Amino acid sequence: MASPRRRLHDHTRVYAPRERAAAGSRRRRCLAGDLLEPKKVKRAYYKASRFVHPDKLVNLSVEQRFVGKRIFDALSQAYAEFEESGMG
Repeated sequence: MASPRRRLHDHTRVYAPRERAAAGSRRRRCLAGDLLEPKKVKRAYYKASRFVHPDKLVNLSVEQRFVGKRIFDALSQAYAEFEESGMG
């Protein structure tokens, strides 16, 4: 039988509001509730764009840089549309 401490750890891990994005990653998921305020949208956009910015992808393979550039372009376009909608 698992100890009470172990069960508590399992319970908090399953129901944690902000799980880690990937094993060993320090990034956090962006939840839908975080995107209800324009200020939080802007913060999430800047954090994500720093991670996939082409200048940060120099040491990766050609394929990874290509994918990163496409993600950055899509992210930038989505944020531009958000600003044009008058919410940002």
